[in-house]
Amino acid sequence: MAFLFVLSVFAENERDSFNKRFDSIYNNTVLQIVSSNLDRAEIIADSLYENSKNKIQKTKALMLKASVLGMQNKRLEAINYALRASKMADSESNQMWISITNRFLSKQYRLIGLTDCSEEYLKTAEKEALKVEDKTEADVCLGMLYQEKAYHNFAKKQFYKTIEFLKKSNNFFLQVEVDQPKNYFVGSNYVMIGRSFEQLIKYDSAQHYFNNSLKLLSKAGLKNSKHQGFVHHGKALIFLEEENYEAAKSELDKAKKIAESDNHKELIEVVYRDLSRFYKEVGSFNNYSLYHEKYLYIKDNNVKASKIAANAEVNRILKEQETSFSLLYWLVAGIVVLLFFSASLFFLQKKKFKKEQQLFNDFLLKDKSKIEEEKLISSNYKKQSKENGEDKKRNETRLMSIETENIILNKLKEFENQNEFIDHDLTLTKLSAKFNVNVKYLSSVINEHKKKDFNNYINQLRIHYIIEKIKTDPDYINYKISYLSVVGGFSSHSKFTSIFKKETGLTPSLFINQIKSRENKE
Repeated sequence: MAFLFVLSVFAENERDSFNKRFDSIYNNTVLQIVSSNLDRAEIIADSLYENSKNKIQKTKALMLKASVLGMQNKRLEAINYALRASKMADSESNQMWISITNRFLSKQYRLIGLTDCSEEYLKTAEKEALKVEDKTEADVCLGMLYQEKAYHNFAKKQFYKTIEFLKKSNNFFLQVEVDQPKNYFVGSNYVMIGRSFEQLIKYDSAQHYFNNSLKLLSKAGLKNSKHQGFVHHGKALIFLEEENYEAAKSELDKAKKIAESDNHKELIEVVYRDLSRFYKEVGSFNNYSLYHEKYLYIKDNNVKASKIAANAEVNRILKEQETSFSLLYWLVAGIVVLLFFSASLFFLQKKKFKKEQQLFNDFLLKDKSKIEEEKLISSNYKKQSKENGEDKKRNETRLMSIETENIILNKLKEFENQNEFIDHDLTLTKLSAKFNVNVKYLSSVINEHKKKDFNNYINQLRIHYIIEKIKTDPDYINYKISYLSVVGGFSSHSKFTSIFKKETGLTPSLFINQIKSRENKE
């Protein structure tokens, strides 16, 4: 219960008098009244709910009520109140209270045997706890989360793992700055660690944690709480094993007094069971028979209560599913309408795809023809250069000598083969400096032999570089367009897309889709 208290203590400081009064009553109920008078605590929870001014206050009141009902073994009612609180926390997108309500629901489903549901709620609680930004609130949420994980493992009799989770839980609880809730958190964990060591027959360790838990719970202001009852019960089990019957009876009587004072049914069940064991071992068969019958009666009632809660929850879940199925009819009707429009859209898309496919095929043919044409031009130029190499008159009328022109063409060929055009900072001036030639000479050769200016020449090389990568490297098909633009040396995504479409007739995305389509057919 103290987790409800500490998360109010660290709420915003500047609140009006009503909010302060609300939190004062709420905190006093959580730490004092709940441990001594569950009926009164339940009445206060109802009153707080009726007077709440906002959804978070209503969530607190509902969770207080749910916690009291859970302690009374009224699982179904506890779950219903917690579900209401959970919906309110969801509507406020309050991660802290979403985590708290889901952790509580996980606990209740665990106790009634709906393990799968319990695990799902615990996952949600953990996911939301990790989103809590306030450190104190996060520490408390995560501490409670690991505590619940410990209880799951205790139920599976995995006691070493239980201890491990409880120690992790305490790592978070020890960060809480307020002593009262911190003592409660750590003290309640010590109870479970003691019970785990008792089950592992490590009695010295168990007694150590039991004794320390009583000190911390007392410092937290708790008197005759369920936790203290389980401590006395755990110590009694150890004394029974050691055949120290006088000490065992003393501890069982303390546990019995706490259990019966507020009708803690879970505690009552184990106390009656071990009182019957005690009386059997000391030879008091009348008392053995009395408590054995009491134990069987309370156990049967507890099992029935859990079954009723479990069945009711299963029915509630099924009813929710039925409601979902009733929406299925309208969903199907909607799907039929959508199918009609989808069919129309499909034919339009198919027509569009055929057009894109034709553009793609035209580009490939054009690209192939262009490569052959460039090879032919290059071959004719070399032949012509050789035939006219000694024509002095021709050399005198040219901007540069044929020899210089050939040198530049060879350097451009090497430049293309090395893919140096993908340099983002490439300019005509930089390239001429790299070739160690006059800028005008380089520009003239590109214009004459590449049939385009420098910028269009470089852009074409870059586009064809990317196209070749897409066609030959499967990874490139899955890369983002923005990444392809960077790889190709373009300054922006938009510029790359524009030039690509100008060169191929298709956007990069559509071109890639055509490649994929062709590969699938093959």
